[in-house]
Amino acid sequence: MIFAPEFNPPETATSERLNLVLFPTNQDYSDSDYEAVMESKEFLRNWSQSSWPEDSFTAQENHDDLKLHIDDNHTHRAYGYMIYTSDKKRCLGSLYVNPVHTWPQYHDLIEGERPEEVLDARIDFWLRDSVREDLEMIFVYFIADWMREVWKIKAAIVSRDSLTERNEWIEDLNLPLVCKLKSKTTGGLTLLYKI
Repeated sequence: MIFAPEFNPPETATSERLNLVLFPTNQDYSDSDYEAVMESKEFLRNWSQSSWPEDSFTAQENHDDLKLHIDDNHTHRAYGYMIYTSDKKRCLGSLYVNPVHTWPQYHDLIEGERPEEVLDARIDFWLRDSVREDLEMIFVYFIADWMREVWKIKAAIVSRDSLTERNEWIEDLNLPLVCKLKSKTTGGLTLLYKI
């Protein structure tokens, strides 16, 4: 089980080919993370199925949000990673390794298998607007390899019914659908695809 104190999550993942590095969420990078968040706010509202980030969202609020992800890392509730260019100068997005056993609190299963019976984790990620189209599909291959070879877990990437472009390339890749979950609050659909 990876969401336990005895588990040591990987510290980094790098790809020379993609010119990127992933490392645990760190408030020292909050300014460049904030820039990426605000560039991508419309996408992030669909991704999060919420109004976050609001137009009035501040750099300090972003800094505070990052602390919550750091706390998750320390308590092993989830694992947040920042996605940056290899030189760590430009934020490209974020990735979260989340547990699957919590879904009944927030969702109803409407199709497929119960995620906790077939998966160890779900992978939520977003990439900033200026790189998403070119990077997103190949990034999933990179993450799939990282989950299998380094984490040694069965994982699924998360999509939403409102993420039309993501769902189109997922369909092109023929990734198997694990399940569809309906939010108890918004009614939006969360789709889990095995990687």
